[in-house]
Amino acid sequence: GPYFARLHALDLSDRRLGDDVARVLGRRTSAALRVLRLSGCGLTDAGAALLARGPWELTELDVRHNELGPA
Repeated sequence: GPYFARLHALDLSDRRLGDDVARVLGRRTSAALRVLRLSGCGLTDAGAALLARGPWELTELDVRHNELGPA
C-alpha cells in the first residue's frame, strides 16, 4: 500500500513472527526502508536469506536473539 512506500524504519522486535515476517516484508516493503529491527522474532536461516534478497539498502538491521546459524 501507499504507507509502505514511505516507510523508513520498522521495529517488530519480540513479536515471534518467525520467517513469515521476512516473506511479507520482501513482498510489501519499499526500497525506502533503512532501519529494520527484528530482534527476537524467531527468524531462522531461511528467513535471513529472504531478508538478504529484499529491495532495500538497510543502514541498520537487528536480528539478535533469533535462531540463526553462524555467519
